[in-house]
Amino acid sequence: MQMTDAAPLLAVEDLSVDYHDRRGAKFRAVEGVSFEIARGETLGLVGESGSGKSTIGKAILGLVPAAGGRLRFDGEDITRCSARRRRQLTAEIQVVFQDPYGSLNPVRSIGSTLAEPLNVHGPKLATGEVRARVAEALRLVSLSPDVAERLPGEFSGGQRQRIAIARALVLRPRLIVCDEAVSSLDLSVQAQVLNLLEDFRDQLGVSYLFITHDLGVVHHIASRLAVLYRGRLVEMDATDRIWDRPQHPYTAMLQAAAPVPDPRLQAERRAAFSLRHSAFLAAQAPTEASRV
Repeated sequence: MQMTDAAPLLAVEDLSVDYHDRRGAKFRAVEGVSFEIARGETLGLVGESGSGKSTIGKAILGLVPAAGGRLRFDGEDITRCSARRRRQLTAEIQVVFQDPYGSLNPVRSIGSTLAEPLNVHGPKLATGEVRARVAEALRLVSLSPDVAERLPGEFSGGQRQRIAIARALVLRPRLIVCDEAVSSLDLSVQAQVLNLLEDFRDQLGVSYLFITHDLGVVHHIASRLAVLYRGRLVEMDATDRIWDRPQHPYTAMLQAAAPVPDPRLQAERRAAFSLRHSAFLAAQAPTEASRV
């Protein structure tokens, strides 16, 4: 779905985030990152482990504070909003995490898990309305409302991730942060979940920040890509342009690492990745030394 309003739904402006190590020393995990997400758009945020991509997602969700910059949601500055306002924003900004096993309480029924956001964050609803909203969310992810009485342990990984997506959808949010939401699933289930997310975007107008290390996965769902290296954006453009002609050597390296189904082609890509990785690290060495 294309943007229908000139104003972005989310604007991240010069965002920086700091952490502290065990000795209390401060280090910068994200430095000067800026991007926008339009209404009904999927932006892919791509980078390897430790690049800072999940930290950006946590800053948007209010789970870590911003050391600098600004976050605007629908024009409102939410960078340092009150705890009360942040709780209210939960109804509009939701998240789907990576682990479909750890993200669901094993001793709570699916219905109870999906009803909780409605009871905590939404307007007061009657019991029948809550059940109807839970059933609607389960149908959206192609699960029968009857599963509401069952426990998470009775479902496969792919089904659990569908349930996690249903929990995110039950509040009818406008933005969902997907943090490695399909990386723990096998390829066939990945495709099913990605198709579901695309359907929701088209039918409900929801926007996504799709965080992943896999350039191949995000290629199929995002209209634009932002590539993150060591806490900084190094490239951002339309997905097809980045995929066809990556401008930054780090992006080319990520592309070479993306898995493909052909074993022979995969071996060639792995070899290309190894060469590019060595060349990229060699090129970065003087820069990194100069920062010490």
